[in-house]
Amino acid sequence: MRLGIIGLPQSGKTSLFNALTGGEAPVAAGGYGQDTHVAVVKVPDARLDRLTEMFSPKKTTPAEVHYLDFPGAGFGSRDRSEVAWVGQLRTVDALVIVVRAFTDPSVPNDGPIDPVAALEKVQLDLVVADLAVVERKRTRLESDLKKTKTAERAPIEAEIALF
Repeated sequence: MRLGIIGLPQSGKTSLFNALTGGEAPVAAGGYGQDTHVAVVKVPDARLDRLTEMFSPKKTTPAEVHYLDFPGAGFGSRDRSEVAWVGQLRTVDALVIVVRAFTDPSVPNDGPIDPVAALEKVQLDLVVADLAVVERKRTRLESDLKKTKTAERAPIEAEIALF
């Protein structure tokens, strides 16, 4: 399973990543790290251990969880270079949204700490990213429709109607 850890800058994403993986990924100064941290953790399973003891297979492969700690700089930005990594979110099986619910003088925040507002902001940014994908798809379909013979247009028109 691949889990993507996302959230606004300085929300604690990398701290959670380090806690889950036993890693020591550096926490970016200012909360605007540009690197996606990746770690693979083998899932302990007593049932698998017992089966291995019983059957002595040549190889035992435990389940793995792949954690991806995405940078927070893309959220809230409309700069294409900063949101380009959003496409990488589609490579994960689930998203873990981290919201800040702590105060710490060494981690400044603009305004009051509001976890609900932070969650809504991340969700809105994800919706906007999805909308951009839908708009590009619709544009491609409309372009294809112009090139298609009248008799063959029905499937493309049906797909456009979905949007």
